[in-house]
Amino acid sequence: MNKQEVIEEIKNLEGLTILDKTINFDSEMIPKKEVFNIINQIDEPEKPVLTKEEAEWVDKLTDVYDVPDALYYITRCGYGYGLTFEICGKTYELSLEDGITYGELYKLKERLVNAVLYSYEVDKVKYYEVYQKRTGAQLGVCEHGEDKKWFTDEELEVYGFNNLDEYGVEEVDV
Repeated sequence: MNKQEVIEEIKNLEGLTILDKTINFDSEMIPKKEVFNIINQIDEPEKPVLTKEEAEWVDKLTDVYDVPDALYYITRCGYGYGLTFEICGKTYELSLEDGITYGELYKLKERLVNAVLYSYEVDKVKYYEVYQKRTGAQLGVCEHGEDKKWFTDEELEVYGFNNLDEYGVEEVDV
């Protein structure tokens, strides 16, 4: 549903019926619940989900450049340019994976363009709790004098907790 359809739908709202009596409101009052139901049907693009690195790059880009210029720096990528821009002589670059395909680059550029146009959400890093399967004891690591009991995917591998025969892993909200 677009904006014009919403306006027409609201114009066509009828009165409120209470105990089999219809009260016509004309333009004075309309049932708020019905208006919200209509508004919730408006088509709006989903906010893209960016990595932390992508979000920081987009923030720097949009802090300095207006929307058309920001879109230029994103969409020129792949035509002899990377995802780079300069501010006061300093170059900011969003690194691309080696061997990225045209399709993957297109999807990345589309996500970044949508982030500039519609805002974005940052991908939430998942954390996991590790326990020993035989005893059920929670496991942790002491790192730089601090106990660590929640781990990212990468950390599970680094600390050797990815052996699922020996260790159990559960996602936790941090």
